[in-house]
Amino acid sequence: MAENIFLFVPNIIGYVRIVTAIVSLFFMPTHPWVAVSFYLFSGLLDAFDGHAARYLNQGTKFGAMLDMLTDRCATMCLCTVLAMLYPRFAIVFQLSMSLDIASHWLHLHSSTMKGSTSHKAIDLSGNPILRVYYTSRVSSALGATSQGQSPSGRSTSSREGAESSSLSSRHESGSGSCVISNPVVNQPPIRRGRACCLEVIDS
Repeated sequence: MAENIFLFVPNIIGYVRIVTAIVSLFFMPTHPWVAVSFYLFSGLLDAFDGHAARYLNQGTKFGAMLDMLTDRCATMCLCTVLAMLYPRFAIVFQLSMSLDIASHWLHLHSSTMKGSTSHKAIDLSGNPILRVYYTSRVSSALGATSQGQSPSGRSTSSREGAESSSLSSRHESGSGSCVISNPVVNQPPIRRGRACCLEVIDS
């Protein structure tokens, strides 16, 4: 019997994130502290869903996309409210929204064009900003205060039949190459020569 991925624990946490984000947006114009509390709670859940995905082996593409869309929409709505409350700085929030959407779309599109299985599969010798964004624990902490920061969450390894977020990595001695494999879905290892490629999973 096929498992219902929509009822996986990480995805249920994702649904709670959406509800708390909506509650936060509802109270933003009138009760800022209530709004901040719900918004921070929604952001904190962004860290727990990824841990649940790895611990329970319930990483899914649906969960990864749900996580990204929740982050982007919550950030955009927050910037909209701030632009209304501080009209003098509206252009700043508008540019912030545009940069957030455009940068994530371009990165996702370029990852697809390169044939990556995940937009979080990055080359450690590549863009230093992306490396920090997807690997730094500091950016994970920032995700609690701004859902636009989303280095943590679910794996995009496909669970189409047997999706899994379990990864193993090793270095080959002498060759200087990095090998990354997914033993659960029996995918072949990824070789990147001396520029080691790292698969980062939402946490």
